[in-house]
Amino acid sequence: MKLIVSYKKGKSILRREIEIVSKGETVAELNKRPMTVERVKDEVYGKSKRNDVLILKITERKIIGYGVQD
Repeated sequence: MKLIVSYKKGKSILRREIEIVSKGETVAELNKRPMTVERVKDEVYGKSKRNDVLILKITERKIIGYGVQD
């Protein structure tokens, strides 16, 4: 699924569209799932220092196959 997330970089707050895999249906569910938040942080920050992220909107959903552990 494609998401619009808000994150902090230095003193500025930025928005970015990313693509991750998750089971959540709504933005509230996605923000509560620890595994989903970790995947978002991996996508946004990579190996650098991690701050908080906030999922703002789901822009696109894709149905995926079995075997995804969340």
